[in-house]
Amino acid sequence: MGGKICIFWSQELKFEVSHMSDQLISGIFISMEQSLLVSFVYAKCRQSECQEHWKDLELVQKEEVLWLVAGDFNIIWSDAKRIGGNPRPLSAMEDFNCCLDNCGLMELGVNGGKMSLCNGHNGATRSWAKLDRALSNANFLQRFPTAQFEYGKRKSSDYNPMIICPSPFHFQNMWCTHPSFLECIEGAWREDAHGTRLIRLAEKLKRTKVAI
Repeated sequence: MGGKICIFWSQELKFEVSHMSDQLISGIFISMEQSLLVSFVYAKCRQSECQEHWKDLELVQKEEVLWLVAGDFNIIWSDAKRIGGNPRPLSAMEDFNCCLDNCGLMELGVNGGKMSLCNGHNGATRSWAKLDRALSNANFLQRFPTAQFEYGKRKSSDYNPMIICPSPFHFQNMWCTHPSFLECIEGAWREDAHGTRLIRLAEKLKRTKVAI
């Protein structure tokens, strides 16, 4: 799409495009009678153009399906998601957070490095930011509560490739007998979360499952 988003998929999967714009391609992956709605994002830099993109994303959402959203959002939701560099416009971050709340999207856990973009500078002007991420709705998290993504090593690009690894969660009763079990739960529950009360609750539950 626009020379910026290309999708390749394995032959054993069926993929049906459901929505396209200059910053977004969404479609349904079908395998073994299981379906997954995936939205691939490559957002533009200008806030006015991104506002249209957030509206497109809100139109895509379907509460009854498993929904995964991944790609380059070109914005962070708080200044805690950058190291160095200039602060992002507060209004742009608010637009992004409002879209996530309206869509009921939460970020998957991150394994390894936390930043996806480095400006390549040396010394005091060097900066990192988390512009690439993987998000999902509550239905996806219910099916794959321990799903994570990680950043691979950069090659010629300023960006790191991103790998998403969904896996089902199985509770082990033996965990409850571990002397540090309650401490582990408490530590995961105390971590900050953003969004509406329901989204914050889901985020804490997800972190708890990952921690144990």
